[in-house]
Amino acid sequence: MSSLSLCLLAPLLEIEMFDSVPNLAEVTLEPSNYSLQTNEILSVQTVEHITLKPNTAIKGLLVVYILITGCFVFRFLKNLRHILKLTKQHSGLIEDLKLVPTAGQDEAFSFFNYLFVDAKSLEDDIYKSSVVKHEMAHWKQLHTLDVLFTEIVLCFFWFNPFVWLYKKAIIQNHEYLADRSVVESGIDTLNYSQAIIHFNSALKGHPFASGFNFNQTKNRLHMLHQSKSSIANRTVKIALAIVLSTGLFVFSSFTERKDQLVVVVDAGHGGHDPGTLMEKDVVLKISQLLASKSSSKVKIIETRNSDEFLTLGERAQFINEQQPDLVISLHCNSASDPSKNGVGVIFDRNSKYAEASHKYGKTLLEHQLGALFDKGDIQTGSILILKNINHPGVLFELGFLSNEGDKAMLLDSDNQEHIAASLYEGLLEIRDEK
Repeated sequence: MSSLSLCLLAPLLEIEMFDSVPNLAEVTLEPSNYSLQTNEILSVQTVEHITLKPNTAIKGLLVVYILITGCFVFRFLKNLRHILKLTKQHSGLIEDLKLVPTAGQDEAFSFFNYLFVDAKSLEDDIYKSSVVKHEMAHWKQLHTLDVLFTEIVLCFFWFNPFVWLYKKAIIQNHEYLADRSVVESGIDTLNYSQAIIHFNSALKGHPFASGFNFNQTKNRLHMLHQSKSSIANRTVKIALAIVLSTGLFVFSSFTERKDQLVVVVDAGHGGHDPGTLMEKDVVLKISQLLASKSSSKVKIIETRNSDEFLTLGERAQFINEQQPDLVISLHCNSASDPSKNGVGVIFDRNSKYAEASHKYGKTLLEHQLGALFDKGDIQTGSILILKNINHPGVLFELGFLSNEGDKAMLLDSDNQEHIAASLYEGLLEIRDEK
């Protein structure tokens, strides 16, 4: 059960060594000789249209998975309801077990402390003694919880053949443990073996039950009559388990050590320069949300974290001092045509970092498509802030404030958080591909 739990949890765990979360850099600017220039975008040209492409294959597989998973969940709930209904029919006690009569079925099985058995079969003293002690072992060791857990895992991971093997191995191990408990209670091994053979039934018990007549009879008899493992054998098994567990975490939980991606986020405009309508406030809020996600993987530095005016020269000087891997200048768009909408990125084709800027910008743009946008443009043009930085950079247009739909979306706090989260996901992909 522990190994099954570790298999489920290991891919979700991430262990990083000798790393710390950096503090956000404070903006410290010195006066510069750059002239004040608020019209940052001089000219642009569209080079690529990006649209959201529905992945019908993935959607189809998702629908199939949901349907099959739904069938398994329905089966699980149906079986659970059925056995709970049967437990209400208990008619007495045998030691600590509540007896539930099952007329016409020789096979005995248990569900927690409920024993399901044909009362007539209990007339045989050997069988009665063996069954009661066997099912008592299941109850005391809480094997029903193991069965329910594996059934729930199977509902969602039915496509994994190892889950089916785990289920079979766990149930078989339950029988071994219960058999050992019976023999250790004083019942003769030979008589107990004969009881298993004699009362072995082709009928199957309830899927949630622990059964006396589990059909792996040969394996059970072999386990009953084999000698205990030597200390050497047990030592080898323990060592192997340790090696396998270590390997599980090494390959599933430890991520490859990559350098931190340093990103400067420049919230456009500010102070007495409002930009388009409420542009300075929108981009500042998204910049702050994005900076709050700064981590050991992606270090995010803001050029401004308050409503202040910075010249393009001051921004460029600060950016170059940080030596970033990428610069994102956040803006909102506007057009005379109120129907125009969507996101876009602009890069400087004449920059020596044009190829990297184009690639990074496309990644960021693709991560924005989906929930809020279904199209975007990649453009190249003459952008003052991009001309004056010595690093890959893009100007990111978050949407059109001149469009009522984009405007309402950009002013919504939940959508602003989604935009910031999508940008961060894009940065994580860029880091992984570097």
